Amino acid sequence: NTGGAKYAIICGVNGKKGLRKNRGVDFHHAGCRAAGAAFKNDRHQEISMGEVIGAGELHKGVKLLIDGEPWEITEFDFSKPGKGQAIYNCKLRNMMTGTGMSKSYRSGDKFEKPDLTQQDVTYSYDDGSAFVFTDDNFEEIRVSYDVMGDNKYFLMDEMAVKALFFNDKVIGVQLPQLVERKVTKVEPGVKGNTASGKVTKPATVEGGYTLAVPLFINEGDIIRINTESGEYNDRVSTR
Repeated sequence: NTGGAKYAIICGVNGKKGLRKNRGVDFHHAGCRAAGAAFKNDRHQEISMGEVIGAGELHKGVKLLIDGEPWEITEFDFSKPGKGQAIYNCKLRNMMTGTGMSKSYRSGDKFEKPDLTQQDVTYSYDDGSAFVFTDDNFEEIRVSYDVMGDNKYFLMDEMAVKALFFNDKVIGVQLPQLVERKVTKVEPGVKGNTASGKVTKPATVEGGYTLAVPLFINEGDIIRINTESGEYNDRVSTR
């Protein structure tokens, strides 16, 4: 009796994980597709699994468990061709190795999220090969450039963040959702260059990060950036 819990299946043939059909919904998986028949095969075993989300919940910053490893969506695009199913195009980064890949999913797909643990740490310095953080006991935690990804642009001295661990290995950090940065360079807005129906222009902020901002943003302005999406949030002050 599962008590309504969701379960995963480990394939004894190829070692990859498939997901059980639960309450009439097929769970998507990059390895084998295991449904009711798989439970009759004694080379599969059940294990408890993490939170499951649908394709409609995908966006930049969402973390997925693929073939037993945590991946983060770094770019996301949605399209619906005619009367067909919606297509969700994702670029993903392996949070353990920093490698990337592209995947396309459909509206009925389901995904397991990785079981990550967190620890409060403080950013200390860049040692030339990794970013170094310290915990409450002043123990150092090192995060490689590849694993850090674009979050490197938002780090500030003594910034309090959360280190993310997967199977006791640090795989990244979770920054405050919003950070403030000074605009160091802006480009002219171009007709047709739109985001969410609004005309935007490229801007570079201190640290070297570039993003799209509204036309009224000028050099010297202080803006807030959403670290999860990497997008402009609002203006804090003008120069």
